[in-house]
Amino acid sequence: MTTKPHVSDWGTPLTIEIFQTGGCVLDVSSASPLSIIFIDPNGSELVKEASFVTDGTDGKIRYYFEEDLIDTAGEWSYQASASFINGSWKSDVLGFIVLPNT
Repeated sequence: MTTKPHVSDWGTPLTIEIFQTGGCVLDVSSASPLSIIFIDPNGSELVKEASFVTDGTDGKIRYYFEEDLIDTAGEWSYQASASFINGSWKSDVLGFIVLPNT
């Protein structure tokens, strides 16, 4: 994430590029559903549907923060999840900081 969101921000995009073990991009074009699991500073999980940035062959998915999702300042985590006909896959867990409003 290139920007640091603030509490109550919405419309902020989060783009994730998903890689396979070994560093190759994972083609997610046939995955359904695609989701991002958010973990807030209190440990609560929120699962949100993601979409392709292009056609999914580049491994990139995107989610735009919805109104009222970012309700707590602090360290948040997220993990991409992709389900395929023959199994499911999850990315590494990454983090970002949500800043308080002044």
